[in-house]
Amino acid sequence: MTSNHADSHRAARQRAAATLAVLGAAALLAGCGGSDSSAKQETTTATAPAAVPAASGPQSFDYVNNGLEATLSIDGETGTLTLRNGRDERVATPALYALDGLTGTRTDAALADAAPIPAGATVRLAVRFPKGTNTAAAGFFGLEFGGEDAGGFDGP
Repeated sequence: MTSNHADSHRAARQRAAATLAVLGAAALLAGCGGSDSSAKQETTTATAPAAVPAASGPQSFDYVNNGLEATLSIDGETGTLTLRNGRDERVATPALYALDGLTGTRTDAALADAAPIPAGATVRLAVRFPKGTNTAAAGFFGLEFGGEDAGGFDGP
């Protein structure tokens, strides 16, 4: 599972870097133009790309991996995490985190009443990210069980 975690983090960072590179290149190209010696020359100033726009309203993300299914519904700093353990054994206590889509900074969420999940059980947990967390700009939501990374959620 650890390699999935590293791959997920790497993929999120690569997507963010690729997005910034494309936006930066587009801004630079927009400022470049051909020259015509008979035309009046204009000066164009390229501006930095804007931050990731915040999505309005609730967002929902799905996760399916090796007998585990989860749905994360998030609106701002709060939401719910529904987990179904389809395995024949209990899974360790879940944890949830977000990675900022631009900086890669990890922010851990608090999961109310998080505990190991028995085989075949479904649980619904209240999610709370720290005040000021911009979950709409998250490039990745990750899930852990017992401190072991279990991958991430598919986007909305």
